[in-house]
Amino acid sequence: MNYERYFNFKKITLTILVVTAILFSSYPVNAKERNKDCLEYRPTVVMLGGVIEKKVFQGVVDWGPKSFRDKLHKYWVLSLKDPICVNASPLDEMDTEEHNVRILQVVSYYIPDFYEKIKNYLLKKVVITGELHHRVTGHQREDVLIDVMQIEIVEGER
Repeated sequence: MNYERYFNFKKITLTILVVTAILFSSYPVNAKERNKDCLEYRPTVVMLGGVIEKKVFQGVVDWGPKSFRDKLHKYWVLSLKDPICVNASPLDEMDTEEHNVRILQVVSYYIPDFYEKIKNYLLKKVVITGELHHRVTGHQREDVLIDVMQIEIVEGER
């Protein structure tokens, strides 16, 4: 038996175990730290119901050419009847904890030509299936965004 190879393998295995233990010890999986009533950011998939609305904002201040800053930009939101909260993500420090969220910016990396299609849902009551993530850029206007995987109109009161 080649003892040198055996001890090198053992040392590498032990190193991997120690590094893994250190990484997971900083991962906040303690149930006391997380609000069970709150939703989770991506990769968790959520379903939320509300009304699709269009909002308009002035161009991003101090960014881009003056013609861009002066232009009005539109974006789509899901207005919720009841507020939600979202736990901070242990996977992405940008996805911070949010409470009393009533408006989500609607985006989609999953549906081709989404921004043309979303116009058909304006002022309609819908259920959206998607992933939540936090605002990162100046083009994202609401604190929490929902990346739409599926959207369906539902009947009933607004």
